[in-house]
Amino acid sequence: MVAQTSRLYRELPASVRQFLLRAGIMLSGWLAVYHLLLKPLRFPDKQLTHIVIDSTVYLLNLLGLNTMSKGQWVYINNKFTVGVADQCNGLELMVLFIGFLLAINGGIKSKLKYILGGTLLIYVLNVFRCAGLAYMNHINAPLIDFAHHYAFKLAIYAVIFLMWYLYSKEEKVL
Repeated sequence: MVAQTSRLYRELPASVRQFLLRAGIMLSGWLAVYHLLLKPLRFPDKQLTHIVIDSTVYLLNLLGLNTMSKGQWVYINNKFTVGVADQCNGLELMVLFIGFLLAINGGIKSKLKYILGGTLLIYVLNVFRCAGLAYMNHINAPLIDFAHHYAFKLAIYAVIFLMWYLYSKEEKVL
């Protein structure tokens, strides 16, 4: 098994091997730093979660709904609608998106443009996701579980893959 894996790895183009090596090193480094240092301190999770909650409340109020938050809970007309946990703040998606861009070949200027724009887009989409879930729960939408576990995730991942594709096409790495 190990011999087959080694042979397959050696048969890959050099650029693919470089990508896999960089991605593996960055993933290992991120997981170590996050789980050993950042997660126990809830940094940046706590701050990002509260920004997402505040933005969700702002968006729903902007749409004319009487919305407020208490801690990690969002209420519409004083009725609980959604809780935003650290796992829902979009950090993992942002790190995944940035990690791919850093692992793939390309120019620094283009990477910075996509990192900034992509991270902002992921954040905005996540706020819309949280607001959508809050509203769906407020109106007792029957498909809220499907929307939470599948539809919104599929939409966000599709956008991330599209941004990776556009970056790869712009940098001519495809």
